Amino acid sequence: MPSFLIISQFSNNMTESLSLDFRKKKYINLITFTKQGKAIGTPVWFAEKDGLLYVPTEKRRYKIRRIQNDSKVQFAPCSFRGSVKGPYYNGTAQVLSNEEEGDIGRATLKKKYRFYRFFDSKRKTGEKEMVIIEIKPSGKIVA
Repeated sequence: MPSFLIISQFSNNMTESLSLDFRKKKYINLITFTKQGKAIGTPVWFAEKDGLLYVPTEKRRYKIRRIQNDSKVQFAPCSFRGSVKGPYYNGTAQVLSNEEEGDIGRATLKKKYRFYRFFDSKRKTGEKEMVIIEIKPSGKIVA
């Protein structure tokens, strides 16, 4: 994994840049970090609203544990197989734990992905415990 350099902090212009970089993309490569500092990337669905990214996932996934241990993440647009298609960004992630917090993320995801309704219905029936990860971008990075 190459080391990264922060080239600028986020501002309104960067939020616009983020929106342009991710506007028609369906997946991001979300990099979370283990306690030992090892970077682990996962291609995931996402939706963007008001400069924040929302990512759905099952509560029992390891990325949730890694985010709870270290909230720093990196992300970039990618294909569904994880090959990166744009610049990486730094960010801070948090797991939205209650229903009210996750409602904005779920509504944003439902707008973007029709199939997300199926996953959300599984959450409501208790088959899967789904949570929303909220990512606040903090800067664009380059290798």
